[in-house]
Amino acid sequence: MAKCDKAEIHWGDEMGVRSDYQAGCSYGRVGKTPVIPATGQRFGCNMISTITNRGQLCFKLFVQRFDSTVMLDFLRRLVRQSEQKIFLIVDGHPVHRSRAVHQWLAKHSERIRLFFLPAYSPELNQTRITQP
Repeated sequence: MAKCDKAEIHWGDEMGVRSDYQAGCSYGRVGKTPVIPATGQRFGCNMISTITNRGQLCFKLFVQRFDSTVMLDFLRRLVRQSEQKIFLIVDGHPVHRSRAVHQWLAKHSERIRLFFLPAYSPELNQTRITQP
C-alpha cells in the first residue's frame, strides 16, 4: 500500500525520562547502605519520535503532559518536513485515538495516514524462541 501511494513508513512512539529514576546498583562497604548525595531537585523530559524503515529519525522534546495538542504539533511538523505521503504506525495510546487527532488526520488524509498496532498479539512476539 505504501509503495502504491509512494508513501514513507514511519514507526512512532513517545517516552518520558526523569532525573530521579534509579536503575542498577552501586558499590559500598559490606553491611553499609551507600548514600548518594543529590540536590532533591527533580526534572523530567518527554519525547515523541518516529523512525523510518531507512533510519531517518524525527523527534520533538516537551515537558508538559502528552496530549492531543502535543501530538497535533508533532504531526504538523512531520508533514511539513516530508515531501512524500506518510504512513505512521503507532500503538493504541488514547491520544492517538482522540477526536482532535482523527479530525486533523481527516483534513490531511492526502499527506498522512495512521495505522494502529494490534493491542495484544503474543503469536508475533519473536522473543519466545525456544532453544534446542
